[in-house]
Amino acid sequence: MHFTVLYKTEAIYIVLGVFLATMAMTWLGHYAGIYLSKKSKIDKKDSGIISSGLFGLLAFLLGFTFSMSAARLEKSRSIIAEEANCIGTAILRCDLYNEPDRSAMRQDFRDYLEARLDYFSHGADPVYIDAANTAAKAAGNKIWARVTNLSHDPKMLVASNQMVVALNAMFDITVTRDVNSQSMVPDPIMWMLFILTGFGGFLAGFTTDIFTLKSWIIMTLNAFLTSLVIYIIIDLDRPKSGLITTKASDKAMTDLRSLLSEK
Repeated sequence: MHFTVLYKTEAIYIVLGVFLATMAMTWLGHYAGIYLSKKSKIDKKDSGIISSGLFGLLAFLLGFTFSMSAARLEKSRSIIAEEANCIGTAILRCDLYNEPDRSAMRQDFRDYLEARLDYFSHGADPVYIDAANTAAKAAGNKIWARVTNLSHDPKMLVASNQMVVALNAMFDITVTRDVNSQSMVPDPIMWMLFILTGFGGFLAGFTTDIFTLKSWIIMTLNAFLTSLVIYIIIDLDRPKSGLITTKASDKAMTDLRSLLSEK
């Protein structure tokens, strides 16, 4: 599984960099405006239309990326619930088999479930995620091999037919989960958002005639609040880490352990 450098960088570092860069661009824009006004006698207020257009574009992009991130979080939660249902159904169908096959199959499901829980609990670390996927695949292959062998027994035909359907759903949802994990907000959109935020700070400073305490407070608040929205966007886009996560949904997976308790 591959994650970009931007995705692997802590959100707080990204947002701190955006905030500091925006403040630096505000300062630069102010002194650039003073210099150009003296050089060319330009009225800095002439750039008001450009500023309005840029801030409108920034607001649109903020709303667009926010909706993308929020949709991905909700999709992640629904996939976790669906996978928990698929695994739970397959575990319950172990009871269709007689001993010792039933106990052996339940042990294979324990290994599979623990591997899937490892997948959910290691954030965006590709090494651990790949290891969890490998372990889940190995346990899944053992379950599949056991079921296919039992399907040759006419007495187990009905049980095996029921189990095969459940296993297909259980395996297919992992592909959906992996695809969703890779469907983060594209880096070019995030970089464009950072660039527009910086240029917004530049124009705010450019159109300000005198830097008073009041103007500094307003522009600092503008940079801070914009950076805060960007932080929420990044946090939403990383449902396995940060402040807004899928931990409540993950409980549906951990609760499956109770189905595998000894009877």
